[in-house]
Amino acid sequence: MARKKPERGKRPPKKIPPPVNCGHMQALSNEDRVKVFAVLCERVASPKQIAEQLGEGLSQVSYHVSVLRECGLIELDHTVPRRGAVEHFYRAAATVFLATFQC
Repeated sequence: MARKKPERGKRPPKKIPPPVNCGHMQALSNEDRVKVFAVLCERVASPKQIAEQLGEGLSQVSYHVSVLRECGLIELDHTVPRRGAVEHFYRAAATVFLATFQC
């Protein structure tokens, strides 16, 4: 089957991305994840530092960090070796999201 060529002078319409990423919205539907994301919008931090700041358990914060990372809202900034383990530090990848949002 032959492909149609676009007519001269006419461009095919551009695909416009949706204004809201549903994956981001779903990830931020949890209040604790919003708090973690807010901390990472302000500074680079490890899950341990975030847990201490928010007064939450490290395992809960680590879980929320992994969800935010899978969705692409945060990304790994650097790692530091600590007593035979590695501490991971993250930063927000999309800080615009919280520009008008308040907790």
